[in-house]
Order: sequence, then structure tokens, then C-alpha cells
Amino acid sequence: MKHLKLAIALIIALLIIAFIYIDMAYVNTTRINMRKETLNSTKFSADQKGDKIVFFSDLHYGTSIKQEQLDELIRRINLVEPDLVLFGGDLVDDYDKLSNEELEYLKDALNKIDSKNGKFAVLGNHDLKNENVKSAITALLTEAGFELITNTNLVVDDLNLVGIDSLKNGSPDIDQALKDIDETKYTIILCHTPDIFDDLAKGDLLLAGHSHGGQINLPFISDYLVPEGSKKYIRGKYQKGELLLDVTNGVGTTIIPFRLFADSEFVVYQLS
Repeated sequence: MKHLKLAIALIIALLIIAFIYIDMAYVNTTRINMRKETLNSTKFSADQKGDKIVFFSDLHYGTSIKQEQLDELIRRINLVEPDLVLFGGDLVDDYDKLSNEELEYLKDALNKIDSKNGKFAVLGNHDLKNENVKSAITALLTEAGFELITNTNLVVDDLNLVGIDSLKNGSPDIDQALKDIDETKYTIILCHTPDIFDDLAKGDLLLAGHSHGGQINLPFISDYLVPEGSKKYIRGKYQKGELLLDVTNGVGTTIIPFRLFADSEFVVYQLS
């Protein structure tokens, strides 16, 4: 009887381990959730209310995200019928490992994202690995219909849209990025690295990624996986005065193709 109980306990333990492994390696890495949020502000005009902004980051194409997953992500983004699409950087995990065919597919796929008022992006640390990679990713995104907004701002659909370069591998210039903005308009700041939050004194919403929500969101393990630039702000929302930071878990994975308690996601914001 004692040996039977031990055998049953061992089988249960192995089944739990197998379930966790399958969840980490296959379910959480290929199932992309859509997180819905509402933005409330008196700065929004009647015409702006109801508009939808899609934000996605950390695609890391070539690891857990391949053609099938990206096609599905783009299909779901287009179903939202967004007024604005924002990308937060790290388009690929390792540019040098992708073939010309894969890069051509990636460009064509991103070109299929529809957005009423345009598509805008900043680069992540993987996109800024070196000057050759930076130039290639910039060209790919541009040819796919995205406008790069590195350390600059513009007005889109009566919103201030600000881009700041990555703290890791980039050269962020906050003063230049926020220069001459009209603070009566709602200001969305896009930066790959969420720890830039501490250096900002203006704005309404900061959108960032980089951390993957911890990716393996367990004590000590996630601390090891979270990279510089997201050590303080890892996941979720943080408020400082009028400025709200929202850190997305991102779409893809890096280092290891696993996720646990940090689901892959893209975010839809509706103005209200």
C-alpha cells in the first residue's frame, strides 16, 4: 500500500510537471491574448471618443513567434479596425539568424496591418544591436508602412504622439522628444524600456515593453530574466501624477522560448 501511494504521488507530480512544461513551452508562447483598456480624459474631443489604439511590442520574430502566429496576430489586429497602431520595438530576436525569405515575409506581413491614421514605431534593444541591424530593421519597418518616431513628436488625430529611444543600446533624448508639445492635447509616449518612466515629467500615457512581464514570472527567476531598462517597472500599470505607465508583456519570447504567468498579449485602448 505504501509503495502504491508513492507511485501515485510520483505519477501526479510528473503529470503536473508535464502540464506546466506544455503550458510554458506551447500554450503561453503561441496563444496571444487581447487585453482591452479604456482611456478616460477630459482632453479627448467628442470626435476622438470611441477611437481605438492597438499597441504591441517585443515580437521577437524567429523564436516562439513564427509565420502562423504572426498571421493570426495581424488578422486579430485588423478585426479591431484600429484608428492608430503603435509598435514598441524588438521586431526580431536575432536578425543575423533570419533568412532573406523570412525577412521578406515579415515585411509583407506587417504591411497588411490596417490603421486609419497610420502606424508608428520605436526600436528596441535587439533592433539596435549594431548599426547594420538598426539600419535593416528601420528599412523593414518603413517599407512595411511604419513611421519611426525616435526622439521626436508629432500630432496624429489630435493626439500628441512622442517616441523616445531605448535606454538599452539606444540614445534617449527626452528634451528633444517632448520639445514644443501642446500639453492641452492628450500625450502618448512610446518607449521600449519602461524604466524611462522615472525621467519623465510630462505626458498622459507611457507605453513600454521590454520586460516580457518577467516571461517566467516567478520570484528570483524573473529577476534574472528581466533585462536592464525594465528592472523597476516590470508589468502592469504605474501612476505618477498625471502620467500613467502601462507595461505590456509583449508578444514573443527571448533567451528561452517559455512563458509562465506572463501571457503573450497585444493591447487595445479605447478613448472615452
